[in-house]
Amino acid sequence: MNANWLPLRAVLSLIIVLGSWELLARLDDTLRYDAPFFGAYNSDTLNEYDALGAKGKPNAHYLRWKLNSLGYRGPELNPGQDSILCIGGSETFGSYESEDMEFPRQLEKDLELQLGEKRFQVVNVAFPRDGLPTAIGRLPHILGKLQPKLAVVYPSLANSVARYRKPAPQGLPQELINLRISEKAWDELKKALPESVQTPAKELLIWRATRHEGAMHRLPDSYVQRFRLDIERLIDMLTTNAVRPILVTHATRFGVIVPPHERPILVAWRRFYPYLTERGLLDMELQLNEVIRQFAREKGVAVVDAARGIAPSSANFADAVHFTDQGSAILAKMIADEVLTALRHPDASSAVRMAREYPRQP
Repeated sequence: MNANWLPLRAVLSLIIVLGSWELLARLDDTLRYDAPFFGAYNSDTLNEYDALGAKGKPNAHYLRWKLNSLGYRGPELNPGQDSILCIGGSETFGSYESEDMEFPRQLEKDLELQLGEKRFQVVNVAFPRDGLPTAIGRLPHILGKLQPKLAVVYPSLANSVARYRKPAPQGLPQELINLRISEKAWDELKKALPESVQTPAKELLIWRATRHEGAMHRLPDSYVQRFRLDIERLIDMLTTNAVRPILVTHATRFGVIVPPHERPILVAWRRFYPYLTERGLLDMELQLNEVIRQFAREKGVAVVDAARGIAPSSANFADAVHFTDQGSAILAKMIADEVLTALRHPDASSAVRMAREYPRQP
């Protein structure tokens, strides 16, 4: 055989192997998730874009994430039922939980169980990467369409701060070639690589992102004040439209001290917000959660103190901020108790519910 043909044969063999894997990956997606065989199928499948950034595409689905005809995660709505909104980011939308175990779905089940009837439908209007500025921009349309009775606000603190630094992202150009095997291979590679390799790689990316401007150890007062104004604007919009708000402080996997074995989780979180140091991220949580508590006390708004009521552990958090099934169940129960209190005392202001009222779960 002519040796000159060997490189060509090697390239053709590689193309055949990769093509076979791609076909099998597409067939697997079609059989398991009812995905289209042709075209793109990844997390961006859920997205469409407007001036505020990404939002849910009506009737889109990807893996276990399914959106209804309004572009919200969850089942189709029943016009005959009262609605409770859940406003937030990816923590509310649901990331790591099993199907139908994100806290808005569990909240609906808890309320049905405690009330003995399906009185409320909980509408998950959150979307990944949403912060308070996005929620404020989308709220008039949501209120006009759904006319809810109550709204649970679980703000994604880091996403809100990110919006204070830069404008909302616009629609991204579609890739010319969408290879299913690339995303699957990347997922498998991340599972296979040890933390001793992944964490230094993430630290290098963080260094590259901050080598010119540096990173902040403490959230600036201007950001804290902006967050307070956004909370006030959001709550005013709700109450003006006769919607009773319930604020929820933001819970994380970390306590006051982050043990060495948990630091890779903190680094992985910081990878998405490199302008804050590890200490700066934890400081952000402390400062902005205190803003939520103080605002609730001053304005007589109900608040569920999840930051103090949900134990920082791997049992409750799959990563730094996203819940496991158990973590979502704990938060859903805490919110359900507050909803029932609001129903029993519709004209009374609710005091801040601190951890002493919700014994911290293991």
